[in-house]
Amino acid sequence: MISKPKETQSAKFLQINPRGKTPTFVDTDGTVVIESFVILQYLKRYYPSPSMLPPATSKAAWTLEMVLFNETDNPHNLYGPI
Repeated sequence: MISKPKETQSAKFLQINPRGKTPTFVDTDGTVVIESFVILQYLKRYYPSPSMLPPATSKAAWTLEMVLFNETDNPHNLYGPI
């Protein structure tokens, strides 16, 4: 049985993102942005309208939102033992 490598490990994908991981965002001008939080910040900065972020009602709400967002990179941190 021949195993097929993950799509993110293909030569074509590794040319875009040598880390071989998702998420990877490629803008129309060829700019490559990796890491979910950085992609979100990039979109917020260069494509501000419409906003992709919900409005933060307070500093505490914004902080919690950012913590939860960053934890999505590690789903095991969001859920207890299954």
